[in-house]
Amino acid sequence: MSKMVKIVLVIGVIGGLSGTSLTALKNSLNTRIEAQKDIYIRGPAIKEIMKNVENDPAATKKEMTFDGVKYVFYPGFKGGKCIAVAFESIGPGGFGGDIKLMVGFNFENSTILGVAATEHHETPGIGARALEFSYLSQYYGLPYKESFKLKKDGGKIDVLTGASYSSTAIVSAVENAAQLIRNHQKEIIETLEKSYESNK
Repeated sequence: MSKMVKIVLVIGVIGGLSGTSLTALKNSLNTRIEAQKDIYIRGPAIKEIMKNVENDPAATKKEMTFDGVKYVFYPGFKGGKCIAVAFESIGPGGFGGDIKLMVGFNFENSTILGVAATEHHETPGIGARALEFSYLSQYYGLPYKESFKLKKDGGKIDVLTGASYSSTAIVSAVENAAQLIRNHQKEIIETLEKSYESNK
């Protein structure tokens, strides 16, 4: 075997091992990053939305796929029944890009339980104001069986002055989440209740 072939083989083996190691490291870090997001980003949003439930929604989360998209559902239980759920929804078209919200649903009275921002790049003091409780609270208690639209489009949701892009992205995220619940509520509840029972 010539010296050149040996060098090529050694470089190939080193490259292959490096690639495998980096892939394993990336996968390991992704798991840790998601766990940290559950604690420091999603966790506070879930706690803000989910109150008076017997379980820890983050500890009983369940991944499901609908229409080729993966969602992580954070359920709320009372008496062993799934009475609420929260999950992240993306609203495209914010001034700084997509806006990611945690949207909660109350199954007992078919209303929005709460809305909280989990990721955004909106301008502080301008678009970011639309992600504060004072603006998002207008969604609380609204029936999710109806479509969510801004008032200028014939709906019930106010546009925040100076933050029309953010307002549009938010209403889009809430409507996308509500549409998923309207289409799959029974299946979501049944799956979450089975998962909760099996993990007791």
